[in-house]
Amino acid sequence: MKTKKILIICVLAFCVQFLRAQDGGYYLPYEMPGHTAVKYNTFLMNPAFPIFNLNESQITFYHRKQWMGLDKSNFSTFGLSYGKKWNDNNMAHGMVFQRKAAILTNTGLLGNYVHQVEISDDNFLRLGINVVFARSGIDKGKVISNAVDPLIENSKPTTIINIQPGFDINFNQIHFGVTAENLLDYAFSQKEMAVPFREKSLTTHLMYQKEFDTPNGLLEDATLYLLVKGKKTVDNFQLGGHAMLDTKIGWAYAGYDQKYGAFGGLGFNIASHLSVGFGYEQSLASYVAESGGSYDVLVSYQFGGKHHQLYRQAIEKRKQKERERERRLAEEARKREQEQKKPEVVTPPEPKVVTPTVTVSETPTTATETTQPAPQKPQPQRQIRVEEVKVDNLAEGYYVVIGVFRNPRGAYELQKMVRNLGVNVSSFVNPLRENMTYVYVNQAYQTREDASEVLLGLLKRPEFANSNIWILKTLRQ
Repeated sequence: MKTKKILIICVLAFCVQFLRAQDGGYYLPYEMPGHTAVKYNTFLMNPAFPIFNLNESQITFYHRKQWMGLDKSNFSTFGLSYGKKWNDNNMAHGMVFQRKAAILTNTGLLGNYVHQVEISDDNFLRLGINVVFARSGIDKGKVISNAVDPLIENSKPTTIINIQPGFDINFNQIHFGVTAENLLDYAFSQKEMAVPFREKSLTTHLMYQKEFDTPNGLLEDATLYLLVKGKKTVDNFQLGGHAMLDTKIGWAYAGYDQKYGAFGGLGFNIASHLSVGFGYEQSLASYVAESGGSYDVLVSYQFGGKHHQLYRQAIEKRKQKERERERRLAEEARKREQEQKKPEVVTPPEPKVVTPTVTVSETPTTATETTQPAPQKPQPQRQIRVEEVKVDNLAEGYYVVIGVFRNPRGAYELQKMVRNLGVNVSSFVNPLRENMTYVYVNQAYQTREDASEVLLGLLKRPEFANSNIWILKTLRQ
């Protein structure tokens, strides 16, 4: 009876996990449940996805307990990965994993590499590949039987190699990609393809990516991902997809896979370099019987990234203090300039200059010549570019504009860069100027003098010395 139970489990594994068996033994082909890898280990979903990650190194531990409703069964996955993105166009991952399906195991090493090619300013092509080297067979220690089964006793582990190429191309915010999940998967002991050529599968995806332009709050530097995918096999076509919101404090996602069921999860950035996530999945009996829920847990440690969030926050705090100090110095300088301007306006004859003159006729000429250089002090202020525009959706005032963009992506990148320098910036869209996006400093100022003071303060900083900064005066229509 126990032997029959084992055979039933093997049949279940065959139906669900594509179990393969020949005279040389049983083995479990490589197939990782990557549909929930929405934040970390995204190469399990598509080999070209990891290029989206931050410019840093990371170590991630992953565990998945699958189909907990099956009694006395063990469908689980363990993985430990290391990834590094050493520039904007190249990234690599390595992962040690072990999968268990009842009495079968699959232990191996996965390598991932991604290269990005820039097509234009906002269009990129990403090429990725996964190479898997694994050993699979029966875990004889988990076989419980009163009788000796020669098929099990004589079975030997099988070495399997699997190659998965994939690509992802984006046109602004829309992404499209294809993955060949088992283009090459060869079982050396059996000298055969682990998955026959006619049963090879292709997965395509269509994704929308939205980056929020919010200066503060929950959606600061947040990104929304909406993805739908389809997997074509010889027997069927499986649909799935998910939505994920990735923010500074963590991420949340929910989705559906026609094979595995409905899933969702939460993740949190609990420390400067540490993130944890938990997900749950419920099978919906589309491709598998009602087999209970599944859960997955991950812990990720990031290091060496120049864009790390809390590191950036520390820089912003330091820059904020420097900005406050510069404001105080600018205010004191403005008061001194006003005090210096007053005597020049009130006493234009300049008595000290008139005293040594010989003739009265030369006095006004001399006074004019001596007072002529005085207006050169506010010379930069008179050269400040000021434009006037009428808009409905913006408060009246004077705006210090540091950039105007036709593509909102360019405005977003400029804001991120300037904020890293400790300068508070925002943006608005002007519908009267072909929906151009204006990036401005701080707020709307009540007077032109206040805006000019901020502008001149920026120009004194080396980062803005050669910038084309100007003032925009807005009026209500």
